[in-house]
Amino acid sequence: MTPLLTRLALSGAAGRMGRMIAASAKNAGVAVVCGIDRAGDDLGFPVVATPADALVHAPDVIIDFSSPAGAIASAEACARSAAAGKPVALVVGTTGLGPGERARVAEHARAIPLLIAPNTSIGVNVLYRLLAEATRLLGPAFDVAIVEGHHKHKKDRPSGTALAMVAAIEAAGGNKPDVAAFRGGEVVGEHTAYFLAESERIEITHRASSRSVFADGAVRAARWLAGKPAGLYEMKDVLGIA
Repeated sequence: MTPLLTRLALSGAAGRMGRMIAASAKNAGVAVVCGIDRAGDDLGFPVVATPADALVHAPDVIIDFSSPAGAIASAEACARSAAAGKPVALVVGTTGLGPGERARVAEHARAIPLLIAPNTSIGVNVLYRLLAEATRLLGPAFDVAIVEGHHKHKKDRPSGTALAMVAAIEAAGGNKPDVAAFRGGEVVGEHTAYFLAESERIEITHRASSRSVFADGAVRAARWLAGKPAGLYEMKDVLGIA
């Protein structure tokens, strides 16, 4: 039986997502034993400077919503902990990971249970399945395009979610869709796939109205991941989606 997650560390704890995850964890009865961020932040739990420092607090899982460099540091720290006989699992929800950065994180799945998700929303991960089914059922008669939008502070473009949508469509046998992106205001996240034929159009859309959907999904993923064998996991594993 997989042990229940009771001790969580948050990398990027002082950011908007970090604070949201802390609130979600509290609602789920999960203790945040420390945060990893700038010294001096008063978040209601200890804050340390590095993932290595967080290991002193003996977390079951680190959730990382920091930066590509931060995610790499978290993976390295968790792997070192595993080598010392005290494995710590890692959920990476950080966006903007380039192929090389993702590979540097993923290589540590040999030592730890590691989940990488460009989007931890439950609805978005069901969306990927819907896109694959639509692609297979509609076939090449339908062209596909993706439009995504986020708040003006988001740095990566297109979003990791949009790229995962592209991957889901291509894996189902579809052609690579065009992707358009906009940034503005405080849009949490909007993603639409358009399936376009000569006389009809199908739209599949996900809209997030609050970052809480990402926080709740991240905590759910962490609870599922705690105690799992070393390996590389995705949100579809958490949800039992083939």
